[in-house]
Amino acid sequence: MRPIFSRILKSYFAPELDLRVKLFNILAVGGMITSLIMAALSAYRHLGLINTISCLAIAVLSFGLLIYCKRRGRYQICYMITIFTIFMIMFPIIFFYTGGYYSGMPLFFVFAIVFTFFMLEGRRAIVFAILEMITYLSVIMIAYHYPQLVHHFSSEEDLLFDLIFSLVVVSLILGI
Repeated sequence: MRPIFSRILKSYFAPELDLRVKLFNILAVGGMITSLIMAALSAYRHLGLINTISCLAIAVLSFGLLIYCKRRGRYQICYMITIFTIFMIMFPIIFFYTGGYYSGMPLFFVFAIVFTFFMLEGRRAIVFAILEMITYLSVIMIAYHYPQLVHHFSSEEDLLFDLIFSLVVVSLILGI
């Protein structure tokens, strides 16, 4: 088991890899692990089938992008797929199914914007970060004006757990 783990670490996080490549690999691995945990917790805490499926979809997409990028080396395409599919589509869906702005999802919104700046360069980074901000601000305003669209946590304990989990995960991934 240890040689396989060492080989994976060397392959995806080797010192000679470009910083953006390593950051993307961290994002993909962190996204897989976090999404799988969240899918399991979502199913266990009965947070809804759509939320569970969304988390599983992010895990599968993250894994697929990680493998595709390693084999093909087309990181820019993977960055864009991540930004559009995960950050701008899946995150807003999960936002509505996990308590809206009464959840840890706004932390993931900040996380997404920060990673967009890490993955892209120059004007492209600015343009996509602004698009994400507009998306997230719109989602928050929709949740405010149409609270019936938000599936709230069934207990204060579930909300507290979500906030703590989100804070720890976002902090760890950004810290790494």
